[in-house]
Amino acid sequence: MTKKRKKVHKDIKLLCKEKKTMNLISPENESIKLLEDEKERLRKAIELKDQELKEQKDILLRKIAESENSKRILKKETDMLIENANVKFLKEILPVVDNFDRAIASMLINDNKEQIVQGIKLVDKQFHQVLEKMGITTYKSEGEKFDPSKHEAISVIAKQGTQDGVVLEEHQKGYMFSGKVLRPAKVIVNKIDSENKEEIND
Repeated sequence: MTKKRKKVHKDIKLLCKEKKTMNLISPENESIKLLEDEKERLRKAIELKDQELKEQKDILLRKIAESENSKRILKKETDMLIENANVKFLKEILPVVDNFDRAIASMLINDNKEQIVQGIKLVDKQFHQVLEKMGITTYKSEGEKFDPSKHEAISVIAKQGTQDGVVLEEHQKGYMFSGKVLRPAKVIVNKIDSENKEEIND
């Protein structure tokens, strides 16, 4: 009887020990499972982000390719417009060149200076008409106030009785293209020094 009791006690102790062990292992297993679930969730999230990143990269590369294509097309169109404009200008100017050639040929066989001058004046007029058709025009400088955006001073002269800073002479015409200065006029400007100014003021 005593042996049986001892055995029962021993079995009870073993059961208790196993139960405790189970109690200890169970929460740990639960934690491991949670960690594995979290790991799986993070792995899927990373895969999703990688996919999104790849899609965004593809979109960006397509946009860059489209932009490069647009630049190439724009450059091609711009080059074509410039070429067409040059061809148009050359076609307009060729008749002027022909008339210059005729004027030179006429000078070699004609002694009438008046006719030669009149012929050159006509060619010059025709040439300026072509320039105007292209949007290129001259502007008046002599007698105007010196403007550094339109004039290039090559010399200054002190001329009494004329306002300071006024253009006295034009040595080379200035040209404008579509309202902007294409080439400034080369001019001589009136510059009165302080002594002359005092004399004029007196």
